[in-house]
Amino acid sequence: MIVLRKGVKFMKNYVSTQLQKLIDALCFERSIQISIDFLYDFYKTDNHLDINKNNSFRSCDYCSLIKSNNDGKSKCMKIKNIAIDKALESSSIYYSTCYMGVTEIKVPVWFNGQPVAIVGLGGIAVKDNISKKWHTIEKNATKLRLDIDKIKKYYHNLELTNKSELENYIKMAQTVANFITATLNSDKNKYTSLISNTKRGNDNYIIYKVSSYIENNYFDDLKLEEIAKTYYINSQYLSRLFKSIMGTNFSEYLSNTRIERAKILLKETNLKNSMIAYQTGFNSVNYFINCFKKKTGMSPKQYRSKNT
Repeated sequence: MIVLRKGVKFMKNYVSTQLQKLIDALCFERSIQISIDFLYDFYKTDNHLDINKNNSFRSCDYCSLIKSNNDGKSKCMKIKNIAIDKALESSSIYYSTCYMGVTEIKVPVWFNGQPVAIVGLGGIAVKDNISKKWHTIEKNATKLRLDIDKIKKYYHNLELTNKSELENYIKMAQTVANFITATLNSDKNKYTSLISNTKRGNDNYIIYKVSSYIENNYFDDLKLEEIAKTYYINSQYLSRLFKSIMGTNFSEYLSNTRIERAKILLKETNLKNSMIAYQTGFNSVNYFINCFKKKTGMSPKQYRSKNT
């Protein structure tokens, strides 16, 4: 995945493939973000499709501020998953505007009858009916307890455009998708073999990414189905794969991760059980106490007394 905006950042080991140069040219002196989610790792060994890895987060300051709030992050994830689903279901371009006024375009790339990449172009704010939109944005920002002044500042750093010009951005995303498609079709045997080989090797990588995601977001209301969509795989397949590689199911791994974090809070803070339950992602304090006792053989109070 790559993200570029406001020109090109020079960096060590900068990738200079034709695909990278195309993205750089499209993003030059703009605030847009172009990202490519390759569904398999074949591109890493290919000197035509490799892209820079230093800019690996598809997020601008505006979106980062929204996602700094757990509720905001959860909503953004759901919206992203819906957009990906729509693009893959229709096998064509899909674009939408989120509840905070950011427009994003998704273009799936297909090869041999299967999706192999998703091109995303985001960071766009359509100015039409801006006063009405601002009312909605401020209302939603207030619900998320976000700083309105920062929201306004970062919003105006987005790529501001009119609805009539949106087609130009769609064409940019399509240009990147077409380049990838043309490259794959230029040597079908080679890329069919590469994708087949990397698909088999991706299982461990997927579980590594999912487990890392859990460890970094255990406090959120995590759902296997939503995480599966994030990595473009079937939820039932992910469930079986997770159990096979990790030796435990998704729910148990998530619960264990939360319990381990709760242990730290019990030892290092004076927080009440209700606050610890909230900070570690449990739905209620009673559920937290029951899970903790089942896992450790003692109540949170007993654990704290024994370890402080």
